[in-house]
Amino acid sequence: MTRVLVVDDDADIRATLRMALEDEQYTVAEAANGRIALEMLRSSSKSHVVLLDALMPEMNGEELLLIVVRDSVLSQRHRYIFFTARSSGLTPSLEEALASLHAPIVSKPFDISMLTETVAASAKQLPQ
Repeated sequence: MTRVLVVDDDADIRATLRMALEDEQYTVAEAANGRIALEMLRSSSKSHVVLLDALMPEMNGEELLLIVVRDSVLSQRHRYIFFTARSSGLTPSLEEALASLHAPIVSKPFDISMLTETVAASAKQLPQ
């Protein structure tokens, strides 16, 4: 069963995504910020699709991705989906990290069915 890690500081968004993804038969874990997510990803031997919010306290989505892109284990083991309310103005380093990781960007507010389709496409790319 595919594992999904939902990383967002908004508990309501995490709960909504958890319910929608569990309805699609995914195993879902949650993290309230990038620092917690990084610890979870580093300690897991299992692959995850990571839904990653842009703006969070302690470590935001961009900071996490900049660490991931320099870590061959994290960048190859997991697939990342970046979601943000910003429609433009991503930093060049973030754009480069997203391109390197082949990470799609999903705009907030997001359509749940579109997001679950994006998760399904990313799950197909997970290493076996």
